[in-house]
Amino acid sequence: MSNRHKILKMILNLFLFACMTVVCGSAFGHVQSDGFAPKNDWWKFDDINSKNANVTREQFNEIIDKVIAEYEDAVSSHGASMVVERNWTDSTVNAYASQSGNTWTVSMFGGLARREEITPDGFAIVVCHELGHHLAGFPFYGPADWAASEGQADYFATEVCARRVWANDKETNATFREVVSPFVMEQCDKVWADKDDQNLCYRIATAGHSCASLLAALGSQPPVKFDQPDPAVVTATTLSHPSGQCRLDTYFQGSLCAKRFDHKIIPGRYYEGGQDTLGAEMESAKYACTLASEDMIGTRPYCWYAPQLKLQISLENRTMAEVRGNGNDIWEPGETYGVRFPLTNYLLKDIDGAFLTLSSPDNRVIVGSKVQYPPIGVGNTVTPVKGVEVTAAKEFNCGESFPLDVTVGWGNGLINEKNTAMVGEYKTLAEGQRTPAVKIPDNAPKGISDAITLNERGKAAKLSVTLNIDHSWPGDLYVSLISPSEQEYVVYDRIYNGDLKTTYHFEGVDEKVEGEWTLKVIDEAAFDVGTLNSWSIDFQSIYCENAKLSISKYKKSK
Repeated sequence: MSNRHKILKMILNLFLFACMTVVCGSAFGHVQSDGFAPKNDWWKFDDINSKNANVTREQFNEIIDKVIAEYEDAVSSHGASMVVERNWTDSTVNAYASQSGNTWTVSMFGGLARREEITPDGFAIVVCHELGHHLAGFPFYGPADWAASEGQADYFATEVCARRVWANDKETNATFREVVSPFVMEQCDKVWADKDDQNLCYRIATAGHSCASLLAALGSQPPVKFDQPDPAVVTATTLSHPSGQCRLDTYFQGSLCAKRFDHKIIPGRYYEGGQDTLGAEMESAKYACTLASEDMIGTRPYCWYAPQLKLQISLENRTMAEVRGNGNDIWEPGETYGVRFPLTNYLLKDIDGAFLTLSSPDNRVIVGSKVQYPPIGVGNTVTPVKGVEVTAAKEFNCGESFPLDVTVGWGNGLINEKNTAMVGEYKTLAEGQRTPAVKIPDNAPKGISDAITLNERGKAAKLSVTLNIDHSWPGDLYVSLISPSEQEYVVYDRIYNGDLKTTYHFEGVDEKVEGEWTLKVIDEAAFDVGTLNSWSIDFQSIYCENAKLSISKYKKSK
């Protein structure tokens, strides 16, 4: 048995032991949250007698008592009991949440409370954050995990928990009217008309600034500022720790969300279709501000949150129709095509008035005016009746690609995506297939080779390789294709959990097709074995009428 498999087996045994001693949230899920802050060694700098600390031992306990008292009933409504670990003398600069059966635990540490960035209110936000892991719901750390993600726990802390804990502290809340920045006051006043609600918003935002300042310092990041939000836009929701500025943005947006939360619900938990699905997100939208509900303020920031509830452009299903050209349905230099992109409505209401515009930074591309989408019902997909007209100038070479930026707008919403188009059309030049059904030697540097000989003449601009390989550990394999000119195309390079039964494409190829093409498959690690069942190659050339051909260095894509 290889060392790798010994390690994996050891990890599995440790996991099984953990599940015997702790009731696991899910298979390979969280038993304990990842911590309020990223792992750090700031415990080295803790001084239990520090005069710079804003939180005393007495306050440490009082704040925990106040927050937990507000949530004991909520926790019990889910059939659980709340336990708080009060580690005042522990220098750890962090906090944690964990679950063991029906016992839900929050672990707080004096090392974090003594940090000079943390105010008493900031410490309360941390306690709320850890409760959020238990109660906040979607998005979770995993598809079967009990723990809400870090960003969602932050959002819950200010949108829900702090508002509940401080709702009746009206005199204390009012003191923040004199110290809060004009920017925070302006934003809070846009949402909250009542002065008591405004004061509470000021206090919550200020407390969030305390926490975010510590988190930025831990990450050696610039100071956080309310009026300079993180510009990042993620394509997939970040489940672990966002940047300090992103977390301030989350705390602030939470303070600006006026939705009501039902503490008897953990939004998205145990959702029948899966708690990481669109349906789970739709359930959570009832209790959080979202663009899907046309909330233009208080939404979870896109520096960590990538909503599924949105209008979604289908880039891969675009359609193109010749508007002005020679009528052969091949986009050639000097011709104009109408380009259309389907749009699906994953919002919570019907949409009317959505429009599509295209643009390109290439000055050889001329783009027409925007086009309208028909009304889109919830869950439906529509395509514009006509496409945006795009003209590729005569200066283009056949086979040349150009960027095409896609924008869809509606109401107050806007989506921007990147796309490309190509002048010319791929046509099959040659193809071949082999079914060797041969075993792949285990941990053998020479591997196996299998060849396809082609007699067709001509040059290929695109090469596709289709694999059909069975192997118990795909990460062991290195697969390449050797051309007649001895050019190597790396098809598969030890990709863990990769796909060995799919097609890999190489564009921009400049190869003569005629000759022997050899597939090499090498198993570079011991223990696991497999079989090369079959494989095939397909060569395509680029065709235009009366246009010169442009070929660039090949580029691999899947």
